[in-house]
Amino acid sequence: MELLRRVREDFGIPLIGVRPTGLGADARATLWRGETADGTGYAVKSSTAPQPGLVVADFLAACGVPGVPDPVRTTGGSLTAPLADGSVVSVVPWIDGARAIETGLDGRHWRAFGAALGAVHATAPAAPLLDGPDRPGLLALDRHDPTPEVRRAREFGSRLDAALGQSPEDRLLSELAGLWHLHGGRVLEVAALAESTALDRPAWQDVAPVICHADPHQGNLLLGSAPGDGTGTPARSGAGGESAGVWLVDWDDAVLAPREADLIFVVGGVFSFAPITATDVAAFFDGYTPASGGCRRGDLDESRLTHYRATRALTDFLDFAEEVLDRGPSEPDRAASLRIAAGAVSPDGLVTITLSEAPAEH
Repeated sequence: MELLRRVREDFGIPLIGVRPTGLGADARATLWRGETADGTGYAVKSSTAPQPGLVVADFLAACGVPGVPDPVRTTGGSLTAPLADGSVVSVVPWIDGARAIETGLDGRHWRAFGAALGAVHATAPAAPLLDGPDRPGLLALDRHDPTPEVRRAREFGSRLDAALGQSPEDRLLSELAGLWHLHGGRVLEVAALAESTALDRPAWQDVAPVICHADPHQGNLLLGSAPGDGTGTPARSGAGGESAGVWLVDWDDAVLAPREADLIFVVGGVFSFAPITATDVAAFFDGYTPASGGCRRGDLDESRLTHYRATRALTDFLDFAEEVLDRGPSEPDRAASLRIAAGAVSPDGLVTITLSEAPAEH
C-alpha cells in the first residue's frame, strides 16, 4: 500500500498498518489511524486539497501554545509527502480520547480550552502566516463581508419554490417548505443583522485581528492524554503550557480576525443539542483571560459577536437546507441535512440565539 510506504519512508515512522476512521467532513480527504508495533498511534490523512491547517498548527505548537497537536515533519523537513495520484499525506500524533461534543466538558476542561484559545489569540502572527516580501501569507484577513450568505438567504425562498415546482411529490422538499414557512422570516432577520453589524463602523475601528481557529466548536475538541512521537516521549504540542487533556484540531479554516470570530462558539454557543451554561462560560474565561493577556467577557464587542453569530447562523441553516434542494445526495443524507437545518432554527438553535442576543440598536 503506497500510503503505508510513504509514511514509513518519508516520515520515518515504522507503521505496521493503517485503517480508515470514517471521520472528517472534507470529501477531498480520508483520515486513517496508523499504528507502530509498540501501539503508538498516528492520524494519517491523505488529501487532494491544500493543507494550510498543518502550517498553522505547526507554527502555534512551535510557539508553545497548549492543546495544539503538532504535525510530524518528513525526514526532509516538509509537512506533507506526495502520493502517486497527486494527493498528499500528512501525519499527526493520534490523540486517544473522545470528542467533547460526545462527552461534554467539565469545569477543568472549559478552563483548559479557554487557556488554549487565549494563548492562540495572544500569539503574534509571523511568517509564514503573514505576507512576506516574496510571497503572500497563509492566513487571509477576515473582511466581515456577509454578502454571499445574505444573497443566499434572500434567494432561498424562490429557489425552494422552483424546486417544489419541478418535484411536487418530494416529501423532504415539502417538509423544508413547511420549515421555511415557519422560520424563513427569522432567517431573513438574521441576514439583515449580518448586514447591519458589518456596516457598524465603530465596531470595526481600531480592532486588531488575531489568529483565529474560526471553527472551535466542541466537535473539534478532543479530550485525551498527550500524544507520543513514537520514541516514548510526548510529542511537541504547546510545549510552553499544559493542555489538561483538551486538544483543538482541524485548523484548515484559520483566519486573521477579531477574537469574537472564535468566541461566539463559547458565548452563546452554536449547537442546539449542546447548550453552554453561564457556569461553562465563567470557567472558560477563568482560563482565557490570563492566557489572552487580560481579555474578559465584558471586553468583547457585542456588535462583532452578533455579526459573527449571524453569519454562522446563515451558513449553518443554508448549507444544509440547500443540500435538501439538491436531489443528488441520497434520501438518508438529505433527511439528515433537513434535521440539521431544523436544528438551526429550533428554540435552542443558532438563529434563535442570534436574534435573542443581538443588541437593541440592531
